[in-house]
Amino acid sequence: MYLSRLILNPKSREVRRDLANCHEMHRTLLRAFTEVPAGVSDPRSYFEVLYRVETDRKTGLPRVYIQSACLPDWSRLPESYFADVAENPASKPVLRQYEELQVGTVLSFVLKANPTRKVGTKLKCEKGLNREGKNGHRVCLYKPEEQMKWLTRKAEQNGFELLSVKINPKVPDLIASPPEDVHGWRKSGTAPFMETDKLTFGSVSFYGHLRIKDKEKFLSGVKSGIGSGKAYGFGMLSLAAAR
Repeated sequence: MYLSRLILNPKSREVRRDLANCHEMHRTLLRAFTEVPAGVSDPRSYFEVLYRVETDRKTGLPRVYIQSACLPDWSRLPESYFADVAENPASKPVLRQYEELQVGTVLSFVLKANPTRKVGTKLKCEKGLNREGKNGHRVCLYKPEEQMKWLTRKAEQNGFELLSVKINPKVPDLIASPPEDVHGWRKSGTAPFMETDKLTFGSVSFYGHLRIKDKEKFLSGVKSGIGSGKAYGFGMLSLAAAR
């Protein structure tokens, strides 16, 4: 597993396009992963690519963190795509570091997520039970209490627990940024009947501390990502030693 950091050049036309369209960002980043075996229809899943776009608070420059199963070849992106700063782009292996984590380890984390719930047609079964119809779809969760419940549920599913320790009496250790939408556009269908579909994702960034409860589930969740929208910059669980 590898972790890469790209600091982007905001003067680049390609960068401005990608920051405005999450589908184009997805396409650009996947250009660094070239050895796609025949028959693989989803290269992002195959290479376990997760990423997060954010703004550097000190410089104001856009940056992207990318996690992947193999080492990316960033030379396949235009040189003008990257800001002219030292060690950019940068990649390093992290698998051994993650595998050394133990049950009970406390870590700080950042998670840019797309909290959702599935809504479907309720169909009554013969036994009087309800089940969700196959035509169900996902809706974004915008209320903070719903987002926190979503995160708590995902933590349980992925082998960790959220800690309620406070840094000081007025600042909770687990906070969520104000939600915002991330947009994109992609083409679907075949010529001459091509259509442009608009993509909209509810985005919220969680910052906090966690404790590992089940190492196997935790590492699986780190590798595969948390929640939906993984192709468009959501679900990457960034970890660091707790301070």
